[in-house]
Amino acid sequence: MDTFFIQTLSSLSIQLFITAVTAYQYKNTTLQNKWIYFLFNIVLALLMYQQKIPVHMRYGLLIVFSIFNGYLLSVFLKKTPSHVIKKNIVYTLSIFLLMIGIAFGFMKYDVDIAPYMFFGFLYTSAMSIMLIYMLLFDPMGNHLQKYRLLSIGLFSLYIVLDTYMNYDKEYDNDIVISTLDYYFDVYGIFKNLSTSSE
Repeated sequence: MDTFFIQTLSSLSIQLFITAVTAYQYKNTTLQNKWIYFLFNIVLALLMYQQKIPVHMRYGLLIVFSIFNGYLLSVFLKKTPSHVIKKNIVYTLSIFLLMIGIAFGFMKYDVDIAPYMFFGFLYTSAMSIMLIYMLLFDPMGNHLQKYRLLSIGLFSLYIVLDTYMNYDKEYDNDIVISTLDYYFDVYGIFKNLSTSSE
């Protein structure tokens, strides 16, 4: 198995562990000004994609990013029972492994994923339009449950695409970006599963 892929999974495991520990520690804390944390996380993510910054500095930002995401996640998990959280961890891991398995299957049989990438672009665009619609015209969140389920599907699709990128050396051995892309997928699936269970 590809060494860089193993390194990515190891790095991902570390970051998810940091996020989980932080979320657990702060699950009974009320988060003030969460939008500030959210905006700060966006800035961190943008910085981590800047390959001109040395990789060790960006990896430090990745650790900070994982901590802040754990802090934000604690807000969503505050009302979620522990047995539901455990169940959603298993579901998230199962989806992640299944999608990686599908990606490996595609690679084994030399399946061209270009059409899937175009489908992913259309899917992402549709989700963005749906989100804007919900923010402007659906203040009661009538379509929120559908949006969360569709988001799980989107992040699952991205796991397949990210696995392809990993093996096609698209990341140019940049462990921060390869970890971050998988992190967004796993975090998105888990968060949407957990909020859908409320």
